[in-house]
Amino acid sequence: MRDEGKPRVLIVAEDRIDGEDMAVLLSHEMRCDVFSDHAAALAALRRNSHDLAIVDMDLDADAGGVQALSQLREIRPELPIVMLSATGEGPNISEGFRLGACHCLLKGSKFLIRDAGNVARLAIENAQLGDRRQNQEKVDRGIER
Repeated sequence: MRDEGKPRVLIVAEDRIDGEDMAVLLSHEMRCDVFSDHAAALAALRRNSHDLAIVDMDLDADAGGVQALSQLREIRPELPIVMLSATGEGPNISEGFRLGACHCLLKGSKFLIRDAGNVARLAIENAQLGDRRQNQEKVDRGIER
């Protein structure tokens, strides 16, 4: 499959190597843009059309991942976001879900390798299904008038 037809994923990782590792896991079916600086990631999101964001909740300071997720959400409210975390628990993860993240992958787990592609694909498909549902509802409301 050519890159143009692949979904585009924005990866914001605490460590660039972790982000590149995630990109390798997804590269056979997705195009990945990797950033370790969330300001650069936000700029890329403004310039490009991404289908999914994967945000490391262990970014910088305690609230770094939450701040990055919140800012991504401000720019693209409809964008599906998957969190990446060393623990998968704690206030940052709870806040990420409150802000609309759809899943949390655990760094370094055997499940990450197996599940990363599936989780990313399902997040994109669910967002597309939601878009189609909203469009159908608009059509249905137009017919009722």
